[in-house]
Formats: sequence, C-alpha cells, structure tokens
Amino acid sequence: MLTNRQIDRVLGKLKRFETTLEPMLFEPITSLDAQMYETEQNLDSAPVDAAYIPAKKGAVWGGEWKYCWFQTEYTVPEEYANIPLFLKADVGGQESMLFIDGVPSGIFTIPQNGAAHGYHYCDLITMGTAANTHYHFDLEAYAWHYTPGSQPMVTNPMPDFLHHYNSIEVCVKNPVINQFYFDLKTFDQMTEVLDANSFVRAEIIKTLMRVHEIVYYSPDDTDKETFLAAIKEAQKELTKLYQYKNTSLAPVAKLVGHSHMDTAWHWPIDQTIKKCARTFSNQLKLMEEYPEYRFIQSSSYHSYMMKVHYPSLYKGMKKAIASGRYEPNGTVWVECDCNIPGGEWMVRQFVWGQLYTQKEFGYLSDCFWLPDTFGYSAALPQIMKSCRVDYFLTTKISWNDTNPFPYDTFLWKGIDGTQVLSHFNRNHLWPDPQTLTDAVMDGHNSGDTIHEKTVTNKRLLSYGFGDGGGGPLFEMIEMARRCADIEGCPKAETTSVSDFMHEIEGELTDPSVYRGELYLELHRGTLTNQHVTKRNNRKAENSLHNAEFALVRHAVCTNTASDPAVLRPIINLLLVNQFHDILPGTCIHAVHERSHKETATVIEQATANAMNLFASDACNTDKNGLTVINPIGFARKDAIYLDESVAKAHGILAQSSKQLTANLSVSFRVSQLIPMRPQ
Repeated sequence: MLTNRQIDRVLGKLKRFETTLEPMLFEPITSLDAQMYETEQNLDSAPVDAAYIPAKKGAVWGGEWKYCWFQTEYTVPEEYANIPLFLKADVGGQESMLFIDGVPSGIFTIPQNGAAHGYHYCDLITMGTAANTHYHFDLEAYAWHYTPGSQPMVTNPMPDFLHHYNSIEVCVKNPVINQFYFDLKTFDQMTEVLDANSFVRAEIIKTLMRVHEIVYYSPDDTDKETFLAAIKEAQKELTKLYQYKNTSLAPVAKLVGHSHMDTAWHWPIDQTIKKCARTFSNQLKLMEEYPEYRFIQSSSYHSYMMKVHYPSLYKGMKKAIASGRYEPNGTVWVECDCNIPGGEWMVRQFVWGQLYTQKEFGYLSDCFWLPDTFGYSAALPQIMKSCRVDYFLTTKISWNDTNPFPYDTFLWKGIDGTQVLSHFNRNHLWPDPQTLTDAVMDGHNSGDTIHEKTVTNKRLLSYGFGDGGGGPLFEMIEMARRCADIEGCPKAETTSVSDFMHEIEGELTDPSVYRGELYLELHRGTLTNQHVTKRNNRKAENSLHNAEFALVRHAVCTNTASDPAVLRPIINLLLVNQFHDILPGTCIHAVHERSHKETATVIEQATANAMNLFASDACNTDKNGLTVINPIGFARKDAIYLDESVAKAHGILAQSSKQLTANLSVSFRVSQLIPMRPQ
C-alpha cells in the first residue's frame, strides 16, 4: 500500500502528464504556403489587388495600429474527406480573424504568459466535406496599440508591436488523445477538490493508480503505436468512473457560453467591431462542432455592428438565433452606466435594445443581462418591468471591497415597490470540476458560491473569455460534457439565460428581498472622473429633449407626421457614449477624445434642429410677435436674454432706455413659463 506522500507524487506525475498530452490534441497533416500584406487600413474584408508578398517563416511584421493580412488555399484530398478538419495559424498578432471563402469564421489569439499557443489556436474548417472541396483562407492579424494601464500608479511599458510569421497548417484531431486528455484532466481535478476523507476521492485515486501503471509518460521513449495502445488501455479504467452518478439533491451548475464585450475600454469602438466579429464567428463554429452548445450575447448595438460591417456573419447569427442556440440578449442598446444617465435615457436604452431584437430576430428578451457596470439604480426594477423585462442578472456586486453582498438569488425591490427576480451569476470561468465546486458548492477558492442554500441549489455560470478573448474554448465544452453527472461534482447542464430564470422562479423557497440601490463598493471615482464627458452627456440629453419637443410640436401644429429619422443618428451617438466605461471615464485617452467630439456633435446638431423648427414656428399665428417657448414639463420662472436689435424690433426695449453698445444682450423677466401642450 502506498503512503499519502507517495500517492501525492503519483497524482503530481499524472497532472504533469496533461502538459505532455495537450500539444498532441491536434496533428498537422499539411503546411500551407501563404502570402502576406501589411496595412494601416481598418478593413472589413480582405484587400483586393493588394501587393501581397510570400510569407516566409520568421518574417517580421507589425507596428502600433498595424494589420497584416495573410491568404492561402487548400483543397481537401481523398484521404481526409468527410472528417473534421482544422486550421492552425501561428502568424503573430494580438488577435486575428479567420475568413473562410470570405465569411468570418473564427479567431486566433496571442499566447499569454509564456504559453505555447493562444487560447484559440486551431479553428474548425469543416466537420467533413467531399474530396476536392476547395477553400480560400484570409487571416486579418492585428498588431495592437499602446494601453498605459487601468490601475492607479501603474503604467505599462511601451512594446514595439512587432510579430513573427511562422506557419499555417491544416490539422486533424487525435480522438484517442482527446478523449483520454479531458478525462484525465477531469479526474485529476476531482482529487484536488474533494475532501481528503471522501470515499469518492479514494475510488478515483485507485483508478488513477492503475492508469499510472499502464501509460508511458514520455512519447519519445516508445513508438507512437505503443504509446497510443497504452493510452487506449488506460482509457478503459477512466471510463469506469463515469458509472458513479450524483444524487438527486446534488447542486446544479447551469452553463451558457458568453464573452463579455466592452463597447470601448482599452480600445476604441472601431476595434470593438472587429472583436465582436472574431468572437461571434467563433461561436457559430463551436455550435457546428458541438450540438449542445449555447451562447448569450449582450448589447443590441453589437448585433447592429455586424449587420453593417459583416453581413455574411450576421446571416449566420440570425440562423443560430432562430434555432434557439444563440441568445441575442439585447435588452439594452449597450451595457450602459446605470447611475449617470437621466431616467428617460435609461428607458431609451431598453426601448432601443428591445425594438432592435424584436425587429431583426423576432426576439424580445425578458432578462436584463448586465455583468459589468459600476452600480445599479433603484429605479431599474420599475423601468425593467415597464419594458417587459422580468429578470435581472449581474456579477459585479461580488466585487464589493468592504461588505460582501449576502444573497445570490433574491427579489430586488425598487423605489416604487416594483420587484424583479435577480440572480448573481459567475462569469469568465471554466466549467470544470474545480470551478464548479467553488462556484456552486463551497467557495473554497473565491468565496463566491451559493450563499442561501435553502433558497435554491442552482446557479448560472457563463463561461468563456471576454473582451476579445473569443468566448469559450473547445476545451471548455469538452470539460462541461464530462461534468454532466459524475459523483462528487456539481451537475452541469447547458441552458439559456431566459430558460434558467424561468426554471428557478418556479422552484425558489422563500427568497430574500433587497430594497433600494445596488451600490458597488468599488470604482467610486467613476461618478466624478472625466468632467467634460459627464457635462456633455447631460447637455446632450437636454439638447435632444428640446429637439424632439420641437419636432413633435411642429408636427402637431402642421397636422403632419413627425419624422424622427433626422434625430436617430445622434440619439444613437448619445446612447453608445453612455456605455459603462465611456461615460464613467475608465477608457484609454483616444476613447475619451472621441466621446467628447461625438457628444459635442450631438449637442450642436440637436440644438440646430430645434432652433430651425422653432424659427419656422407654425404654431405662432402672430408673425409680428415674439414667442417664448418653455420646452420642459413644468412651469418655471427664468431670465430671457435677447439681442438689442431683437428687443427693439418687438418693442421690449423702451425709447427712454439708455443707449446700449452694439451686440450687448438685454434681459426681461417673464413671471411664469407654462409648459407647452399643443392641442
């Protein structure tokens, strides 16, 4: 019998064996010759008739804000017909997008922290096709740009943004290695998270000991056939462990793929468009490979971006949405700040988001999915219910730096008494035994688990990498499959966000009630940072209010239909600039500068529209009189300032007044301004 120390050594050896097997998941079958073309242009498709040059191994490309396009082709030979094929690209670049026959079809990401490859490094070409099928591949690689940093007193060094091209290969998966690798990874983790006195852990250890005796740890010490034969034999031992199922009272992790996407942050909106295209196209390929996979996307504006810039991708998104596997949670136009915008503009975020998904996808969301913003106004429950949104989900309040929030599934009651069922899910994680145990059972690593276990035994986990990370990895889906129902690990079930909220609503036992604002005890400077941004936001809200008032007033007075199309572009600009990193002022400088210009444009154009309509005032029958209009919804006293010439023309400035210099404004006081309500 082995001692505990000896057992730990064997388990450590098997854990290290994972790193030996991981590079063997894919096997290259051919290397492709490619051409490359560098440019500073931000393009939506591969450049036509560009001066491509042959891409040689080790070729250097890049520079800040630079792109490099690579193109190559492949014809499927007879021996690889009707099996899954993958493209492995080692071309450099922070993030790269794969186009297959002109359609966005995947993402490649740069290696992190010395890893051998990026999170996404081998993309699906096809699940199987006939021999002689021809493919044209384009890769758009982005060198990246400087980001000083987002933490106080921390400034990142300036890199050179240079990258190296190495290879583009067509690969196949090794099914024997894949099956064994993910099973081994699953049970290795089980030994780490289960209690030392657990008999489930003991059974897993006994099995792993037999695996240890069977496998060859170094593929270099034997031939490939012998190595794989040992793996197949060890696989039989691991497979036996799946016969042990969970009890009916086991906690349940409900899973959905997600990639939280900031509309701007360490990058401008132009880059967000590409990040969305890379990420969303990757989801469609994962759905092609894994029939059970489901994904949630937030922000209707991001869908609109794809419609404008990548219509072929948008077509695929609409097909996946219609199938029910792609959840276009566009409850709001962007993931907006929930403290600074005026109440009317919070409503508009919902209205614009809901109308877009209803029109484009025949879909109306009943869940407000907002994982990341800096606190939540107590007015939100009332606004949500008014927009046919019944459920609220976030992850942000778990970031509190002082008082841990006591609930994770509860009723949130707003200032008018309206309440919505709320759930604090977990985000950006792996659906593996280690993470599921932490997030659902015991919080051994994060402390963020199901707190009120008498209310529900279920929690929603949205897995994947966000902000350009491409969303879930295929490895994550493989791990989720293995956690479906094994004794000692929370059950893992794929769902949609809406289905999950409906399910727990019917099962909850006496959920707690939280009243008032969901205040985030973190990022407090976001309410005062970037004064110009916040001032422009309020002035833009007021200017658009006046422009809409003038538009409707003119329509009523002329008995014609108002046409809001003239204002929609600048309304969109304001809504986008209320995103939760733009308006709070937590982005890079280039984003702030762009926001200042765009909101100034909103103010200027809205004011000009209003003044033009007021100048052609159809409601004023006295053409010789002076009309004073109060555009706000309540009576007020105020000072009215007029140029001297205007005052004289309307008899306001008496003849006995003293002489005034040219262009000096004079004022008169109106006792009360009654709000206009055209009849």
